[in-house]
Amino acid sequence: MSREGEIYNGWTNFETWIVALWLGNERGSYEHWKSQAFAAAVCGGGDTTEPTDGLICRQDATVQLACELREHYQVNDNLELPGFYVDLLNASLANVNWLEIADHYICEIAGEEIEKEGRQ
Repeated sequence: MSREGEIYNGWTNFETWIVALWLGNERGSYEHWKSQAFAAAVCGGGDTTEPTDGLICRQDATVQLACELREHYQVNDNLELPGFYVDLLNASLANVNWLEIADHYICEIAGEEIEKEGRQ
């Protein structure tokens, strides 16, 4: 469905957009991945309030979160689906830009931390 270099609703491609949409629209998923983003930033030593000074740490946190997202949603052979459907799912999920979704969550928690500091 996606074409090389095609942007879809501000995301890399359709596959990335639809995954980000589902993650953001399901409250449980949204809260879970937001929490995971915060944990990646804190445990990775990332300074979520200084995106320019903490750029390396932010990148590390983004990569860590992207790996967690990809591993969580990667389709495995344990599904009770015919191989055809698993292949189609894997092909679509292979097109997802997990780094872009992870960066979205990391930036979101960074923005919230900056807002908290401004109110104090």
